[in-house]
Amino acid sequence: QIADKEYLKNANRMMVKYNLKHKVKEFHVGDCVTVRIPRIDRASTDPNRLPCIIVQVIGTARAMYRLRCKSGVLNKCYSACDLELFEGNYNLSVKGWERSTRVSL
Repeated sequence: QIADKEYLKNANRMMVKYNLKHKVKEFHVGDCVTVRIPRIDRASTDPNRLPCIIVQVIGTARAMYRLRCKSGVLNKCYSACDLELFEGNYNLSVKGWERSTRVSL
């Protein structure tokens, strides 16, 4: 009994610790985010993240996000694990994104 109690106590503590590290990110339309630029697609002096704005959220349980950067709308959708919140103001409108040029990362 004591061993079971200690086991459950330890399991709960580990679960809380895991959940703190692995919070589920959730973004909304209009949020400023960054997406990682693959090393092969950039020079060593180029920034490694591209600032974007979320223009569409697709799905609910495992949402995918359509992003718009200054060059146009990225042709691929990204999951929350690929994105980081951008701590700044990115002056780009959400309106009219459907008519924007599609670009690849």
